[in-house]
Amino acid sequence: MDCSDPYFLIQSAAINTVSGVNMTTRRQMLKIKGMSEAKVEKIKEAAHKILGSSFSTGFEVQDKRKRVLVISTGSKSVDAVLGGM
Repeated sequence: MDCSDPYFLIQSAAINTVSGVNMTTRRQMLKIKGMSEAKVEKIKEAAHKILGSSFSTGFEVQDKRKRVLVISTGSKSVDAVLGGM
C-alpha cells in the first residue's frame, strides 16, 4: 500500500469511519504525517457530503418536537414511570 495514500494515512491515525473523519478537527488531521491542507480539505468535504449537516436550528427542533406522537401503554402507572401521558 502506498504510504502517501490518504486512506492509509487516515487509518494509520486510527480514524476508521466517515463519522470519525467528520469528528476529527482539521488541526488534528494536519498533524498526521503526510497530510497536506489540500488533502484534509478534500477528505473533510467528502465526509460532509456523505453525512450531511447534523446542525438544526431551534425552530427546526421545536417543529420536530411538535410532531412527536405520545402513545399510551393503557396503564396510567406504567405511563407515569415511562414519562408518557
